[in-house]
Amino acid sequence: MRGQPCILAKQVAELHGQELKEINRIVNNNADWFDDEIDVVDLKKDIISDICSGVVSNHPSDFLIKSGYYTNTQAVGGARHIYLFSQQGYALLCKLLKSDLARQIYKQNRRYSQ
Repeated sequence: MRGQPCILAKQVAELHGQELKEINRIVNNNADWFDDEIDVVDLKKDIISDICSGVVSNHPSDFLIKSGYYTNTQAVGGARHIYLFSQQGYALLCKLLKSDLARQIYKQNRRYSQ
């Protein structure tokens, strides 16, 4: 996913007018659609893994707070998942979402990838 455009599940929820928990539910119920570390990364796993290993530099939670996606470390800590999608992963998610916007984004991405 390095060097690719990415989007957080929280941003997807806002863009599509859905609750974050609904986006997370769709991802969790369709996990077999997504290749881990290619289509989607759960930053929450990275945060926990970094904390357990003692790594604190370039911590994902710091980035999420500084960029304004989450208000504080408690908001990050309270989240079960913090999904980050690659462009391809977002297109796959759009295929699963039931909206005109999602269908349009999926079709547009499909055209560019052929």
